[in-house]
Amino acid sequence: DTGDAEGAIEDATSAVRSDGDSAPAHAARARLLAASGQAAVAAQDADQAVRLDAACVDAWEARALVREALGTLDEAKDDIDKAISLDAAREGLYPTRARLRRATGDFGGAAEDEERCARAFRTRASELLEEARGKADEEDFAAAAALAARAARTDPGNVSAWRDRGFYRLRAGEAAGALEDLDRAVGIDPKNADVLSQRAAVKKALKDNAGAVEDWTSALEIDAGRVDDRIARAGAYRTLGQKEKALEEVNQALSEKPDAVEGLKLRAILKNSARDYAGAIEDATRAIDVGGADGWTYYQLGYAYDASGK
Repeated sequence: DTGDAEGAIEDATSAVRSDGDSAPAHAARARLLAASGQAAVAAQDADQAVRLDAACVDAWEARALVREALGTLDEAKDDIDKAISLDAAREGLYPTRARLRRATGDFGGAAEDEERCARAFRTRASELLEEARGKADEEDFAAAAALAARAARTDPGNVSAWRDRGFYRLRAGEAAGALEDLDRAVGIDPKNADVLSQRAAVKKALKDNAGAVEDWTSALEIDAGRVDDRIARAGAYRTLGQKEKALEEVNQALSEKPDAVEGLKLRAILKNSARDYAGAIEDATRAIDVGGADGWTYYQLGYAYDASGK
């Protein structure tokens, strides 16, 4: 925004007027002027910043950016090299040097800097995702989603960032947005069973049960041992009216994991629907005994007892 840029330049000018001997103040204004297309004017500030304090990293970085804008790339690279020699731990300098190295034909050096940048981005993204998990533990899913979004912007190829943001947005009630994030995650890693499973859950929340079945099927093709996905797919089959298929699916899941509460709850519903009340009573009772049963399970148990005359 032009108004914002002009306001920022005015603020930087006030800082220079307040302390004309401040190298950081001149460096800050130089960067803003260069970014607004006034590189020739910015060069005066950048040179002054370096003259005032030759040990100021901001001064050398600002002059590198100004000279890059002016097209004097070799000089710009010398300046960013100087900045890095003063503070090699400042990760924000390396994207500029990578760009200048590539522009001046140092492709090997550029590749090294780009790899360093990628590592730094991955590390920062991981830190942001850890913060997001903390917010999710507090059930502040909007804040968790915002942190995951920052992680995704920091490292756009990070599958976990898009997956986690999708999960948090779903929990925050943004199912459509969650689907967009998970589509992005699947695009990055189409063979990631966890991501496919999560996208299936989002599709089910959006009442796209056919799409959910497709994604759970893909996840199970990658890893047939995903019992919870098999149970979830059975639930989607039931919603689609394919009750026999749903029962077959949940039977297989429970043969692998007999105490899977969600599977027992679902099979109790299916058995009541098929008038197998004894079977429904057995499964609902087992779900209650195992723990994690809800009011719907008790309803199914009561219904089965009433329907069977017990």
